[in-house]
Order: sequence, then C-alpha cells, then structure tokens
Amino acid sequence: MDLSFLKKIDWTFFNWLDILFFVILIYFMRKYMKRGLVRSLFKMALGALSIFLSALLSPVVNGFIKNKTPFYDILKGLIKNIIDSSQNINAQSISGVVKDNIISNPEASLGISRDLLNEILIPDVIKNRFLSVNHLGISKILNLETLKDYLAGGLANILLNIICIALTSVLIFLILSFIDKSHNLVYYLPFLSFVNKFGGIVIGLCWGIIFLLISCVFISLVIDLPSLQFLKIAFRESKFAIKFYDWNLILHWVMNFIPGLKINK
Repeated sequence: MDLSFLKKIDWTFFNWLDILFFVILIYFMRKYMKRGLVRSLFKMALGALSIFLSALLSPVVNGFIKNKTPFYDILKGLIKNIIDSSQNINAQSISGVVKDNIISNPEASLGISRDLLNEILIPDVIKNRFLSVNHLGISKILNLETLKDYLAGGLANILLNIICIALTSVLIFLILSFIDKSHNLVYYLPFLSFVNKFGGIVIGLCWGIIFLLISCVFISLVIDLPSLQFLKIAFRESKFAIKFYDWNLILHWVMNFIPGLKINK
C-alpha cells in the first residue's frame, strides 16, 4: 500500500487526536487489503448484523440494568453533578431569566436547557434530537431544579440505552465471529489480485470509520469525567476527529430505537 500521499498533508493543521484517528484508518486499510475483498465484505456484514440485532435486543438488557442494578441512578447522579456545576446559569440569572429558582417563561426553559446540554460534551446529534423530541415537556418546566433533574434523568436514560446497544453489539459480533471460524467458511474467490486488494482497502476504510464511530459512542459516555478533561479539550480543538464525534451516522440510526430520542410519526 503506497503511503507517499501522507507526505503532502500539512500535519501542523491537526492535533494529536486527529493524527491518531488518521493512523487508525490507515491501520484498517492495510489490514483489510491483506485480508481481501470477499473476507472483508463478510466481516463487515457480521458487524452490520450485530448492530442491527443489538438494537432489537437491547431493551431487554436495558430493562434488567435499570431495574435490577443501581447503574442508572449512578449515571443520573453524575450527569446532575455536571449540570449543577454549570457556569452558564449564572449569566442567565443575572439577566433576569431566573429569579429565586423560577424561570421566567417557556422559551427561557428551552434556552437554559441548551446551555446546560452544552456543558456536557455529548454529540450534537443527541443534543439536537433530545431538544426536538422533548421541547414540549421542557417548555412546561419553570422550576430550575426540576428542569435540571428532568435533563439529567432523560440523558441518563439515553446514555444507558446507548451503553446497552453498544455492549450487546460487541457480544453478538463475538458470537457471530466464533460461529464463522468454527464452520471454516470459504472466503476467497478467484478475483484478480488488484481487485481483491483494492476492494479490501475500501472495505477496510469503511470498517475503520465504523470503528471510530463506535469508539466515539463509548468516549461520549465518559468524556466529562475530570480525569479525561485532556481528551475533552482535544476533541474541541480537533479538525478531523470531531467530525466522527458530532456527525455520528451510527448514532443517527441507533437513536430511532432510544426512548426520549425517537421521533413519533
């Protein structure tokens, strides 16, 4: 695989996180070039199938974790602490939008909600969908503490669903991969060498993108921890990595299965 084109890129434009994402993509392209087109397509199909099945099965996992473990309450408490430490509310209070913990009007409730959500570095696609789906409920809340609790509970439920889908997806993929190896499936057909290698590179690039998108889903769950502030800053200053974080196609699809983000038609 010819990597000479990398010398033409102005790497000073990117930060360390951007470069790491580039390296991961190149790794996947090289890996799947060696694997070949047919085997690469099959592995990618396994990944897509695991994500689809996990979205269908995750409600069962979610119900068990939410009702049988303290994880949901812990997650909600962490989000509430982040929201409570928000500095944006101080500016809103000075301007008279909030007085004695009472919000002046429904529009202010939505505005404050946006400010509070911006304090949490979750992907923009989640923030925008959450406000779009829940704007009527948010606009009826005129007590600041009640609004914070509503946002914390809603986000905790959303993140719990994402965790369940992600973990279930990984588990199903491992099971499917085991079945694949145990049956010794035939992958290679008499393709021309160039077609097989080039097709592998393309599939490797796609699989690398999927890996980064899924990684960003997991990162979004922990990025607001104090020990990961360096990562939060790196994403905000990045030029390339932030695209995977904010424009997450997998999240766009997964959101259709998450209560609180699902648009009723």
